[in-house]
Amino acid sequence: MNAIQRRILLLVFLSISPISAATPVSGTISSDTTWGLAESPFQVTGHVIVASGVTLTIDSGVTVKFDNGKVMLVEGTLVAQGTSGNEVTFTSSATSPAAGDWGYIEFKSGSSGTT
Repeated sequence: MNAIQRRILLLVFLSISPISAATPVSGTISSDTTWGLAESPFQVTGHVIVASGVTLTIDSGVTVKFDNGKVMLVEGTLVAQGTSGNEVTFTSSATSPAAGDWGYIEFKSGSSGTT
């Protein structure tokens, strides 16, 4: 295979191979934050806390994947409004997700709740 053929093969491979790295998230969210579709999926690699007085907005179509046992604690506000066919999905980051793979989302006493 000559150099031109190798370049063509590489271009074909790159054009059909989607590269989709997850955006890792963990720790305390201490200012209003939006998780947008362009950065999806988001992978919860450590516990996430939405601080009191803070809003985490998750755009429609976004997928949030939780590593084993990881949780989201909401002390402020969580806004996750999907649409029909463009839902917000919370799931496991496991290769074959199953019930119990990840922890939970908890709204702490005094949180503003969710939309």
